Amino acid sequence: MSAVSKKKNGKRKRDNVENEERVSRINKIIETERKKMMQNFTISNKNIKELSSLYSDLQADASDLSFNVSTPEFVVVGMQSDGKSSFIEALLGFQFNIVDTNIGTRRPLIIQMINDPNIHEPHCRFRKESATNTDTGNADELFESKLIPVSSLSSEIIKRTNSVAGTGKDKVSSKPIILRVEYEFCSNLTIYDTPGHRIGGDLKLAHNIKEMVKELMKPPNRIIICLEQSTVEWPNSNSRPFVEEVDPGLTRTIVVATKFDNRVKELRDPESTNKYLSAEELSGKTVFFVSLPVRRNLDPKEYKTAIADCYLSDLRFLLEADYDQERFKDRIGFFKLKKYLEQYLFKKYNESFYPILQTLENLTSTTANELENAKNQLYTPDINHQKAQVNSFITYFVSLIEKLLEGSVVGEPDKFGLTLKEEIASMGDFVWPNCSVDFNFQNSDLKLYGGASYERLMNEFEFISHSIEFPKTSLSEVAVALGTAKSHNAPLFQAAASDIVQTKAEQVLFPLVEHVLHRCEFIMKHLFEIAIKVIQNEQSHFFTILKNSDTFIAELRRVYMKFIQKTKLVCSSKANDDFAAFTKILDWDLLAGLGSINEYDYVNVTLQDTKKRVETIMNNCDLLGKNEECKAKKPFSRVIDTESQREVLMIAGKLFAGIRYFWTKLLRSKFNAFFLDPMFQDLGSELLDHFRKMEDSQFEKIFNSSVIELKDKIAKLELKHTQLHTQLQNFKKATDKFNSIHQ
Repeated sequence: MSAVSKKKNGKRKRDNVENEERVSRINKIIETERKKMMQNFTISNKNIKELSSLYSDLQADASDLSFNVSTPEFVVVGMQSDGKSSFIEALLGFQFNIVDTNIGTRRPLIIQMINDPNIHEPHCRFRKESATNTDTGNADELFESKLIPVSSLSSEIIKRTNSVAGTGKDKVSSKPIILRVEYEFCSNLTIYDTPGHRIGGDLKLAHNIKEMVKELMKPPNRIIICLEQSTVEWPNSNSRPFVEEVDPGLTRTIVVATKFDNRVKELRDPESTNKYLSAEELSGKTVFFVSLPVRRNLDPKEYKTAIADCYLSDLRFLLEADYDQERFKDRIGFFKLKKYLEQYLFKKYNESFYPILQTLENLTSTTANELENAKNQLYTPDINHQKAQVNSFITYFVSLIEKLLEGSVVGEPDKFGLTLKEEIASMGDFVWPNCSVDFNFQNSDLKLYGGASYERLMNEFEFISHSIEFPKTSLSEVAVALGTAKSHNAPLFQAAASDIVQTKAEQVLFPLVEHVLHRCEFIMKHLFEIAIKVIQNEQSHFFTILKNSDTFIAELRRVYMKFIQKTKLVCSSKANDDFAAFTKILDWDLLAGLGSINEYDYVNVTLQDTKKRVETIMNNCDLLGKNEECKAKKPFSRVIDTESQREVLMIAGKLFAGIRYFWTKLLRSKFNAFFLDPMFQDLGSELLDHFRKMEDSQFEKIFNSSVIELKDKIAKLELKHTQLHTQLQNFKKATDKFNSIHQ
């Protein structure tokens, strides 16, 4: 044998040895991975049971404390035939779903997974199709009693899909099918299997599917699992850009490359393999690569083994391609993904509970402080001390009312103030009479109370009052007003205009008085609640018994409201007297005291005319100027025609305008004098006089009830503190155990 042949034979033998060693090394890795996978699977399921049980306990504790804890949910999203249904089967641990690529999922399938260590075969029940999202009740009421065998689930889902979406393959429905699965290997979570979105074909169908799936992805507690077939290059992905419309940074999205067995066979060398697995186009986002069994009708044990075989087959191809194990080994195979999802789930559990724990600690501490303060205030002073304390409280309360009227943010306007719309809505069916013009009232969008709210009302009143036009007057009314004189039959237009304007002004202007007073009453009553809130929220313990006494506050409120009502009646009476005097004998100087606005037509008025005139007045334009002398028509004829009607009504309209302008100014001064001023001058003495005139027995009754209320409060606080302390300790123990199990 030649030297060259010997050399070739030697190299061949070395290559065979290296190849055998490489195959042996790969086989050892595969076998080790198989054992580790089965061991981890057993441990994982044990941990799932304990974690799920603890999570249920923590949820129950949180519910008892009125905390809302959202259960993490998975939404599986992908193109048609990306393997969504097969992926969900793998999560559940048994096969059942529709995988016919020509049908797919045409209604959202919501699977509520409930861990029950005592159920060794899946218990599957469908929610009643007649139940709605607003229905409440236990599972026995909302879910059908019949258990569906795993082997019948697929046909049952097809039947329910067809009954709602129709038998045609071109229609979908947003009404979900809800399936509850109780099983020993389930986690406590909810999975959404969504209709596969598509490109091309029926554009309306594609749009409907896309919008439906987007709505399902929106809730923040839902973890999006974005599936993409591994045979599609990263830049050509369709599912990921769609998901990014809802989750732009993919912060709650896990990307999974499915059907990896179709791609892994093409990866022959380290460079191309590592480049594909790195998914550089995803900017560092973690991607998992998964293959699942194609064979159907496998029992749970066979199915688990088949999933493992798919992973080990993919791993063998990668090892033969000499991929970067350290970098990518935790991203390959369903079981690695399942482990990652469990860790992700734990993270979400933790995010739910630690804020509750912090809140619970703060609540326990706050309750302890409240309890200590209440106990410090529990004493029984003599009657003179009680009266002195009430006088001090009332004096402080009245000073606070005055402060809020004069202007102060101590009442927290952003919290307790009202916009104009909110103020009117709070009064129920309040509507200004005889007003059909929309104005931009001052500070209407600001949250006000007290003096600021009163001034806004006065501005609003002036706008409304000035906007009321001289009412429509018929020809018959003019004819009747002209009548006949005692000594002659010549028509007196001025007399007719005076009579008409007196009646019309009373009809349309005077009703404003009660509406303004009604609003004033509301503003001042609202001020009482704000002032009491301010006192109750103060840290000072000087008025602890009184400010927390429902009996005393109720009595103070009753006297305060009685004062407001009395003030309202006095102001209404004054306004009524003044209006009667103001219109009883008309002063024709009113015509000279109010200049005309561009020869204003008082008879034929449009809304635009009204708005322009009112804004001119409210913008402080000078309306006081000389008016042309009123020219009355000489009485040549008793025929009352439209020309005569217009002349009379123009005179009456001008008179009405004068009454309206000066009455509005006068009425505002009346409100200030007889409603606002008593709040400053008379409220304090009224409240103090009421409590000073109280019999000692009434005083003792108020204070005794206050002490009883305080004792009752202490008892409730002690019970609350005990319960919170116990719940806090239990919650801490549960979360500590939760962490230890996960670790």
